[in-house]
Amino acid sequence: MKEAITSGHHLAALPQYRRIAGMLRERVTAGDLRPGDRLPAIRTLASELQVGRHTVEEAYAELIAEGLAEARVGQGTFVAAARAHPAAPATTNQPLWISGHQEPIITSDTITARQVLREALRPGRHPEQISFVLGAPAIDLFPVDALQRALNATIREDGVNALGYEPTEGYGPLRAAIARHLLGLGLSATADEVTITS
Repeated sequence: MKEAITSGHHLAALPQYRRIAGMLRERVTAGDLRPGDRLPAIRTLASELQVGRHTVEEAYAELIAEGLAEARVGQGTFVAAARAHPAAPATTNQPLWISGHQEPIITSDTITARQVLREALRPGRHPEQISFVLGAPAIDLFPVDALQRALNATIREDGVNALGYEPTEGYGPLRAAIARHLLGLGLSATADEVTITS
C-alpha cells in the first residue's frame, strides 16, 4: 500500500491525506475493496505509511463524507455498502449550480447536503476554491521559521517556566506592555487592570 502512495502515482501533487484517500477511493472503485471490507486500523496504516495518525484520520474522514466509508464505534472503518443513487430531480430550466456568482447558490429542493459536502471535498475542485470542511489550515503559509525563533527565544529566556500555565489574567509582561500602550494613547491603566483572553 505504501508504494501506491509514495511512488510516481498520479496523486503525488496532492496533500498526503488526499493521496491516501485517493488511493483507497481507487481501490474501492476498482473493486479491490468491497462493501463491508474493513479498512486498515488508523494506527496500523499510519505506521505502515510513516505518517501521523491525524493524516490517516483526515483521509478516512474524506471517504466517510463522500459516502464511500463508514465508521463503526469500537470496530473500525469499513467500506460503505453500495447505495442506490437518488432519483434525478425533475428537469427544469434552472441548473443545480446557478452561474454568475462567486459561490454556487443552492436551494434545498435541487441539491442535498450530502451533495454539497461531496462537492466541497471533491479532489478536482478549482485551485482558487478553498475548502474549510475539514478545518485544516494552509500549512504551507505557516511561518515555521518565525515560530521556531520565537519558541527558542522564549525557552532561552524563561526556561522550563515557559512550559507551564500562565496566570488566568494573562501573561504579566504582555499585560504591562498593553498598559504602557494604553498610557501612550492617553488612557490610564495598570497591568493589574488588563486581562488577556483568547
